[in-house]
Amino acid sequence: MHLLLTLAVLALLTAAIVVLRLFWTSLGRGVHRVLLVAAFAAILFYGLTKASNWSTTSELFNALLTWSALASYEFFLMLFTTLRPRKFTSIIAIVLALPLLSTSVVLELTYLFRTKQITIADLGYKFYSDKIYWDAKPSQSSGIDFIIYYRSGFLPLRRRVQGARLYDTQCITRETYAVLQPGHNSVLVVCPALPGQPAETGRHAVVPFY
Repeated sequence: MHLLLTLAVLALLTAAIVVLRLFWTSLGRGVHRVLLVAAFAAILFYGLTKASNWSTTSELFNALLTWSALASYEFFLMLFTTLRPRKFTSIIAIVLALPLLSTSVVLELTYLFRTKQITIADLGYKFYSDKIYWDAKPSQSSGIDFIIYYRSGFLPLRRRVQGARLYDTQCITRETYAVLQPGHNSVLVVCPALPGQPAETGRHAVVPFY
C-alpha cells in the first residue's frame, strides 16, 4: 500500500513539474529566483545530510527533506529542457529521471507514509536502533531497514553509524535486535533464523561503526 501511494504521489509531483514547465516563461523573475534558491537549498541540505550521515531526530522532517530534494532534482531537469535543442535536452532529462524509479530511491520515499511503522530501541550511551518495515508488493519482497544512530546530547540531531537492509526471506526480520559492544564502537546484530531452519542460518554479526 505504501509503495503504491508513494508511486502515485511521485506521479502527481512529476505532473506538477511538467505543468510548471509549460508556464515557466510566463512567470516573473522574482518567482524564478525564489524557486531556484529553494531548490538549490533543498538539494544542498539533503546532500550534506547524506555526506555527513547527520540528520534530525524527526522522521517526518527527514522524509519531507527527501521529497523536497527529489522535487528539486526534477525541477532542475525541467530547467534543463528549456535549453536548445529542446528535443535533445528533453530526451536527456527523461533518461536522467529514470533512476528515480529505482528500488532504493522509491523505498526511501515511502518513509513519509511509514513514520508510524518505525520501531525504536535504545542501546545505551546515546545509541539507538531504528527498525523500519517495508513491503514492495509488486516485487513480492518485504523486510526492514535496520539502522543504528548516535543521538546528539544537545541538539535534535543524530548520526547514522551503521545500517543494513534485511529481507524476510533471510531471517525473521521483525525480531532483529542489536547489542552495543564494549568500547561503544560496534554492535552485535542478530536476526533469528526462519521457522524450521537451523539456528545458524540466521543473521548475526558484530559490525563496526562507520
